[in-house]
Amino acid sequence: MSRVLAAIEQHGPMTSVQLRTVLTCSPRTIARLISNARDEGQLYVVRWDREGEREYPMPVFALGALPDATKPGPRTATEYQRKWRAKRGT
Repeated sequence: MSRVLAAIEQHGPMTSVQLRTVLTCSPRTIARLISNARDEGQLYVVRWDREGEREYPMPVFALGALPDATKPGPRTATEYQRKWRAKRGT
């Protein structure tokens, strides 16, 4: 069993950033391991989370061969404006 599959089995669905932290691997190694597992039908995208300061959608991987969750579209200007105003406190 792949280290990625073992980590997801133990910790539940995870993003690639979370997998890098758990497995202490380079981003390139994690990307390769995820790609191999997806090619073999062992992983799928269960949902998309927005992480980090820029909040780009990041796939959350889970064990199984189900269809991937739909990737969310880009944020609208209104959504960015609301977030900015909330952060400023106005």
